[in-house]
Amino acid sequence: MDFSLIMLSLVVLILPMISFLVISFFGKKMPGNGNWFSTSILFVNLFLSIYIFIRYITDGGISFTVEWINLGTETTKLKAGVVLDSISCVMLVVVNLISAVVHLFSIKYMEGDSKYSRYFAHLGLFTFSMLGIVLTNNLLLMYVFWELVGISSYLLIGFWYEKKAPQKLLRKHLLLTESVILVSLQE
Repeated sequence: MDFSLIMLSLVVLILPMISFLVISFFGKKMPGNGNWFSTSILFVNLFLSIYIFIRYITDGGISFTVEWINLGTETTKLKAGVVLDSISCVMLVVVNLISAVVHLFSIKYMEGDSKYSRYFAHLGLFTFSMLGIVLTNNLLLMYVFWELVGISSYLLIGFWYEKKAPQKLLRKHLLLTESVILVSLQE
């Protein structure tokens, strides 16, 4: 098993979270309020995910699982892991490509906004959450990352919370999210 590819996929997962944390704490003190830092990380992520995709084509898929929580018996063990198959490798490239382009576009679009660095931090959190959904092989962790996508999209939709239109969209988002959860719980 090629652990270097697994480690590289974990680096791809963690880099947007590092971007989120650095910009959250130091964004206003960084050049360009952290915009080039987060955008550079996303382009590095894009190139790393393309490399992972090429390695997948040449070497095949790989999966890695580790025991996460052990509550004593075999049925109460929770395992976490990473899977690199055809879908996850393609989606890794797609998510990073779209996120990198959105970051690049947002540099000019958000220019002059008072909450400029916070926006880029939220984008980093959203990218981290999406990559977590793509890479995990565990239904529980997929649900956790799905909820993180919901939180980060909530933060991005309601970014200009002082305006009326985002407030309406936020209510619609919350209603839709809750109704989807209720329907899935009833099944």
